Amino acid sequence: MIFETSLRKAKKGLAICSDGIYLKADSKRVHLSWYDFLLMQISTTDGGFKLSEYWFVNWSGGSELMAEMLSDIQRRIIDDIYFK
Repeated sequence: MIFETSLRKAKKGLAICSDGIYLKADSKRVHLSWYDFLLMQISTTDGGFKLSEYWFVNWSGGSELMAEMLSDIQRRIIDDIYFK
């Protein structure tokens, strides 16, 4: 595991691992391989953020920050692929 954060008694969280990203929000658990993650569109709206078809709401006010961090990771991976 490279990075982990959990919120509200581990009901919500994010883990960045060598095999991809794990997200948990309320009752929804999602694992995205790095390849799948690169193909995801990341967006925010009031009270949540979206990774393509996966919608995460009420991220303790940090939806914009979470979406920005995931977008940064996505860009860095893409840059690393194209500029090596």
